[in-house]
Amino acid sequence: MTQALPRLSAAFALLLALALVLGAPAMVQAQDASEEAGTEASGGDEAAEDAQAMMTDESAIDDQAAREFFTSGSNLYSLGRYHDAALQFQQAYDLSERPALLYNIYLAHRDASEHAEAAVALRLYLEATPDADNHAALTVRLENLERGLAEQEASRVSAATAAEEAVRQEQAERERREAEERALAEDDKNIIPWIIAASGGAVMAVGVVTGIIALGLASSLDENCEPAVDGVRFCPSDPSLELENKQSALSTFAVMTDIFLIGGGVIAAVGLTWGLVRLGGAEDDEDAPTVSAMCGPTGCGASMRMGF
Repeated sequence: MTQALPRLSAAFALLLALALVLGAPAMVQAQDASEEAGTEASGGDEAAEDAQAMMTDESAIDDQAAREFFTSGSNLYSLGRYHDAALQFQQAYDLSERPALLYNIYLAHRDASEHAEAAVALRLYLEATPDADNHAALTVRLENLERGLAEQEASRVSAATAAEEAVRQEQAERERREAEERALAEDDKNIIPWIIAASGGAVMAVGVVTGIIALGLASSLDENCEPAVDGVRFCPSDPSLELENKQSALSTFAVMTDIFLIGGGVIAAVGLTWGLVRLGGAEDDEDAPTVSAMCGPTGCGASMRMGF
């Protein structure tokens, strides 16, 4: 009896050393399914629960390359490099196709917060190990994980839809503003002919004033001078030059009256014609009338050219 105890202690020490050398995270089946289900319901620490799982037996991996990938993944996992560990475990699984490695992949992706990849690995593990002791608890875990992913996807879709709607509304508002600006610009273009016509009328009004002044001067000269012959009056000698000044002023106001009346009339006609053309539906500014005017010794004249 005393000899059996040392042998038992030596065997236990050998197993403990082997476990420390392997140092891999908990990878496969949980020992107590009901305890795991309780942990899922209470939202407990999954990592602590996973620590109770059986470790993948490295010696059971026949392929040497797969074993090396597994060892590398275990070391990376212990260092907290979960994403890299998942990649190494995936390489080991691809070479060996051992279902237990799918659990390793699940844990590494889960701890790397790569939930979509973790859900895929866990589902494959459950499909490959239907008789696992903790199958029911892991199924609940998978359902919770996939439910969370579905909620995240719904939130993402909702946010994307809201963003697209905001873009559409912004585009619609921009198009509305542009339409308003075009309408205002069109209104400005439509009012230009009438402004021109009004300006022509104002010029003609000035011509009327100068004409009235010219008529007053002519009437005064007619009282003191001989009747005009061919536009020329013969006035008596006037030392004060009053009559001569009036005759000079009359000539000036007469020319100004011609310029203002004819020029204003042409301008008004241009504006009116252009405005009527635009009211008729013409949109091209090339349809705007062109005007030319000139004055000579015998008076002033103007011409207007219009395209239809």
